[in-house]
Amino acid sequence: SYYTTCMLDINAIGKITYYDTYPYKPYENNVKSLEINGQLVDFNDANTYYTVSTVNYLAAGSCNFNDGGVSLWPLDQIVHDTQYYVRDAVIEYIKAQTAPINPQIEGRLVFEPTALEPQVESVTRLDASPTSAATVSYKVAFNVGMSGVDVDDFVLSTTGTITGAEVLEVTGSGRFYTVLVSTGTGNGALRLDIPETATISDEFGNAPVNIPYEGEVYTVSKLKFIYLPMVSRAGN
Repeated sequence: SYYTTCMLDINAIGKITYYDTYPYKPYENNVKSLEINGQLVDFNDANTYYTVSTVNYLAAGSCNFNDGGVSLWPLDQIVHDTQYYVRDAVIEYIKAQTAPINPQIEGRLVFEPTALEPQVESVTRLDASPTSAATVSYKVAFNVGMSGVDVDDFVLSTTGTITGAEVLEVTGSGRFYTVLVSTGTGNGALRLDIPETATISDEFGNAPVNIPYEGEVYTVSKLKFIYLPMVSRAGN
């Protein structure tokens, strides 16, 4: 269904080239290129805008078109909401044709096979740094769904006077995980890493190709209070 319902199509003026990641499910970077009237669209051009149409299912953020449940489509810029069913558009189009319908493969959607190797995408801080908190969290992202991810698949690297830091808990599934870490005692730098000995794998038993992997660094700064005895001016 990811390659039908959840895929963007284009009309006769354009062509979309997709990376075909089968048997893996598509993820964020599956579009290789987009052509409109023979011209490649520059994905890094933030000053050129296009008016597009789509179905309400995708516009609402279904499939991969959302970030934490919020649609990626700019719904505040809707030009026209037709409330028109796709099935009715197809029926009326066929009725309006005077010649027999002759479907053709027009090459508007191109699938380019690619080898999608499992890898760690990022290990990022979820809390502010510097920190004096007893615990901090990391978000760990992979490019494909992984399994077997637990506390034994992570190690901590520390500097300074930090002692007692440890990985407490791992939650999540698929591509995204949250790792809870105790900052221990002392001051210094704290980093979450994925070592080469990690037993993480995709659904085919393949380990990430880019481990060991170093995560972002927390600066841990815990103030210490020093209590001194009160001394009177008389020296008592």
